[in-house]
Amino acid sequence: MLSKGAGPGHAFGVAQECEPGRLEKGKAVQTKLSLWRRQLGDVPESVWQHTELRILILADNGLTALSPKIGQLACLTTLDLGHNALTSLPDALGDLVELRDFLYLHGNCLSRLLETLGNLTRLRYLNVAENLLTTLSETVGRMTELIELRAQCKPAEGASSLYWPSQEAA
Repeated sequence: MLSKGAGPGHAFGVAQECEPGRLEKGKAVQTKLSLWRRQLGDVPESVWQHTELRILILADNGLTALSPKIGQLACLTTLDLGHNALTSLPDALGDLVELRDFLYLHGNCLSRLLETLGNLTRLRYLNVAENLLTTLSETVGRMTELIELRAQCKPAEGASSLYWPSQEAA
């Protein structure tokens, strides 16, 4: 797929080819990068240059922030940011409209979900468990292809518990 122009899913207005197996200067392009458990603290700037990536694993690295440059990785279909110390996410995460397989955000310190996550209408699996969420944003409802949502919300102060509506009728 060749994306052109500015707007959601178009990495900063730059045309991006997301075809698997693409060759660049006679060499296969790297489409998967795993930096799992490297204790990075910060994502190396060189990661943002790999705009052909389809799978990026940054789990278990002690990350406290994520650069808006994540939006440059327009070909991502899977992103794993689980088990870090993220308290917020950049709006550019919602620009990753090719993200359709997995988005792992579990085990962080997120207290709310981005409204721009609703742009990820092709996403099939979202894990936001083990965060500081007290409610799920309506933005999740815009993820029309979502098959599985994993979420655990902490009860709001003064509330005894949160429950799914189907439990209410019991």
